[in-house]
Amino acid sequence: MVVVAAFGGLTAAASGSQETSRVFVAVDSSFSMSGVWSDVDDALDEIGNRNNAEFYLVTEKQEVHGWQPDLMLSSRVEPVRPCDLSEILNYPAIAEADERILVTTEAFCDQDDFDDWTVVLVEP
Repeated sequence: MVVVAAFGGLTAAASGSQETSRVFVAVDSSFSMSGVWSDVDDALDEIGNRNNAEFYLVTEKQEVHGWQPDLMLSSRVEPVRPCDLSEILNYPAIAEADERILVTTEAFCDQDDFDDWTVVLVEP
Protein backbone atom coordinates (compact mmCIF):
# COMPACT_ATOMS: atom_id res chain seq x y z
CA MET A 1 0.00 0.00 0.00
CA VAL A 2 1.26 3.46 -0.85
CA VAL A 3 0.32 6.46 1.28
CA VAL A 4 1.25 10.02 0.38
CA ALA A 5 2.11 12.19 3.35
CA ALA A 6 1.88 15.73 2.11
CA PHE A 7 4.87 17.48 3.63
CA GLY A 8 5.27 19.22 0.30
CA GLY A 9 2.41 18.01 -1.87
CA LEU A 10 1.96 16.12 -5.11
CA THR A 11 0.83 18.60 -7.69
CA ALA A 12 -0.31 18.42 -11.27
CA ALA A 13 -1.11 21.51 -13.24
CA ALA A 14 -3.96 21.31 -15.68
CA SER A 15 -3.34 23.51 -18.64
CA GLY A 16 -3.18 23.07 -22.36
CA SER A 17 0.39 24.34 -22.71
CA GLN A 18 2.19 22.70 -19.84
CA GLU A 19 5.91 22.95 -19.54
CA THR A 20 7.82 19.85 -18.58
CA SER A 21 8.15 19.65 -14.83
CA ARG A 22 11.22 18.16 -13.22
CA VAL A 23 10.64 15.76 -10.36
CA PHE A 24 13.54 14.62 -8.18
CA VAL A 25 12.68 11.24 -6.63
CA ALA A 26 14.71 9.66 -3.85
CA VAL A 27 14.11 6.09 -2.69
CA ASP A 28 15.11 5.08 0.82
CA SER A 29 17.05 1.83 0.38
CA SER A 30 17.86 1.25 4.05
CA PHE A 31 17.14 -1.91 6.05
CA SER A 32 13.80 -0.44 7.15
CA MET A 33 12.54 -0.79 3.55
CA SER A 34 13.14 -4.57 3.40
CA GLY A 35 9.56 -5.49 4.33
CA VAL A 36 8.04 -3.23 1.67
CA TRP A 37 10.72 -3.36 -1.04
CA SER A 38 8.46 -5.32 -3.42
CA ASP A 39 5.97 -2.40 -3.29
CA VAL A 40 8.46 0.33 -4.22
CA ASP A 41 7.88 -0.20 -7.96
CA ASP A 42 4.14 0.42 -7.43
CA ALA A 43 4.92 3.69 -5.67
CA LEU A 44 7.23 4.73 -8.51
CA ASP A 45 4.54 3.82 -11.06
CA GLU A 46 2.08 6.12 -9.27
CA ILE A 47 4.60 8.95 -9.13
CA GLY A 48 5.64 8.43 -12.74
CA ASN A 49 2.08 8.39 -14.05
CA ARG A 50 2.02 12.02 -15.11
CA ASN A 51 2.34 13.81 -18.39
CA ASN A 52 4.91 16.46 -19.14
CA ALA A 53 7.37 15.39 -16.47
CA GLU A 54 10.90 14.10 -16.33
CA PHE A 55 12.35 12.32 -13.36
CA TYR A 56 15.72 12.07 -11.68
CA LEU A 57 15.96 8.95 -9.50
CA VAL A 58 18.41 8.31 -6.65
CA THR A 59 18.89 6.38 -3.46
CA GLU A 60 21.04 7.48 -0.55
CA LYS A 61 23.75 5.24 -2.01
CA GLN A 62 23.72 6.06 -5.72
CA GLU A 63 22.20 7.83 -8.68
CA VAL A 64 19.87 5.42 -10.45
CA HIS A 65 19.22 7.60 -13.50
CA GLY A 66 19.35 11.21 -14.61
CA TRP A 67 16.51 13.28 -16.09
CA GLN A 68 14.25 11.09 -18.23
CA PRO A 69 10.48 10.66 -18.83
CA ASP A 70 10.21 7.31 -17.00
CA LEU A 71 11.06 6.17 -13.47
CA MET A 72 13.01 2.91 -13.61
CA LEU A 73 14.49 1.41 -10.45
CA SER A 74 17.39 -0.86 -11.27
CA SER A 75 17.32 -4.44 -10.03
CA ARG A 76 20.81 -3.84 -8.61
CA VAL A 77 19.33 -1.54 -5.93
CA GLU A 78 18.51 -3.39 -2.70
CA PRO A 79 17.74 -2.28 0.88
CA VAL A 80 21.03 -3.14 2.57
CA ARG A 81 22.30 -0.48 4.95
CA PRO A 82 21.31 1.49 8.04
CA CYS A 83 19.08 4.51 7.54
CA ASP A 84 21.05 7.65 6.71
CA LEU A 85 19.27 9.79 4.15
CA SER A 86 21.58 12.80 4.49
CA GLU A 87 23.48 11.86 1.30
CA ILE A 88 20.31 12.40 -0.74
CA LEU A 89 20.50 16.11 -0.02
CA ASN A 90 23.92 16.35 -1.74
CA TYR A 91 22.70 15.68 -5.28
CA PRO A 92 23.04 18.88 -7.39
CA ALA A 93 19.93 17.92 -9.42
CA ILE A 94 17.76 18.84 -6.42
CA ALA A 95 18.28 22.49 -7.34
CA GLU A 96 16.96 21.83 -10.86
CA ALA A 97 13.77 20.14 -9.61
CA ASP A 98 10.31 21.66 -9.47
CA GLU A 99 9.26 18.99 -6.99
CA ARG A 100 11.09 16.65 -4.61
CA ILE A 101 9.67 13.29 -3.51
CA LEU A 102 11.02 10.83 -0.95
CA VAL A 103 9.80 7.21 -1.08
CA THR A 104 10.22 5.59 2.33
CA THR A 105 8.42 3.84 5.21
CA GLU A 106 7.02 5.17 8.48
CA ALA A 107 10.36 4.27 10.04
CA PHE A 108 12.35 6.77 7.98
CA CYS A 109 15.05 8.42 10.01
CA ASP A 110 15.82 11.97 8.84
CA GLN A 111 12.41 13.60 8.88
CA ASP A 112 13.57 17.11 9.72
CA ASP A 113 15.61 17.45 6.54
CA PHE A 114 12.62 16.67 4.31
CA ASP A 115 10.02 19.17 5.53
CA ASP A 116 9.53 20.70 2.08
CA TRP A 117 9.42 17.32 0.28
CA THR A 118 6.46 15.15 -0.59
CA VAL A 119 6.93 11.95 1.40
CA VAL A 120 5.41 8.81 -0.10
CA LEU A 121 5.09 6.15 2.59
CA VAL A 122 5.18 2.56 1.37
CA GLU A 123 3.38 0.27 3.80
CA PRO A 124 2.87 -3.50 3.79
